[in-house]
Amino acid sequence: MKSVVITFLFLLGVGSWRIAVHQCSGNEPGAMPADREPPGRRAQAQVRAIDASGICVTSGGVARAARGRMRVDGPKMRGVAQGSSGDVGELRFLYRGATEQVAPLASGQIRRQVGLKLRAQDGCNLVYVMWRIDPKPGIEVQIKSNPGMRVNSECGNRGYKKMSPRRRAPVPTLAPGSEHSLHAELTGQDLHVWVDGAVVWEGDLGPEARMLSGPVGMRSDNVALELELLADPARQTASLTKVPGRCAPAGDSE
Repeated sequence: MKSVVITFLFLLGVGSWRIAVHQCSGNEPGAMPADREPPGRRAQAQVRAIDASGICVTSGGVARAARGRMRVDGPKMRGVAQGSSGDVGELRFLYRGATEQVAPLASGQIRRQVGLKLRAQDGCNLVYVMWRIDPKPGIEVQIKSNPGMRVNSECGNRGYKKMSPRRRAPVPTLAPGSEHSLHAELTGQDLHVWVDGAVVWEGDLGPEARMLSGPVGMRSDNVALELELLADPARQTASLTKVPGRCAPAGDSE
């Protein structure tokens, strides 16, 4: 009988301790602390669509499409939303398949991809967040850094640095006619990337990212699309008018 009483008092004490810990932690049972948010659950910043008239297309071309979107049919397209912040960007697009014409990169490689530019200071210094479709599907993040250079004739395809994530997840297979979104946010030097609302890439881009300052932009290679570019309305400047000397077709990166 004595042993039963001792066991009961022990269990009662453990239960009370657990309740006290729960009340002090402020967490619901089973909840994960805010600083350990699970993959895919991080909230995105609010964005709004940028009209095609506010986008400076520096390579290739776009045409007006339904629902205020832009249509891309050529093998290369580059553009920036001048006057926007380069910290937050999103592409919403209808994937139509490969383009009829194919254009290799300056390295000679042939890739099919679509993506965002962040802090696009110029054609030689920026961050790329690319959704690679072919040859190997996935999100690829690169910093292109060429201090003192501004246009493609100066830097060419030099200065690229591929960034390694601390966490990554697979992306959906793109089928012609499918709709998708690519969202990226750069805070200081920390980057988060979402595909169709789920976090797929997180990583530290290092101090080089802090040195960059420029608008958000977009890029495609060898893919036909209908797309719209979105930016953070809280950080967008009042005007998206072109800045003299910053919209040279030969000045964008390869």
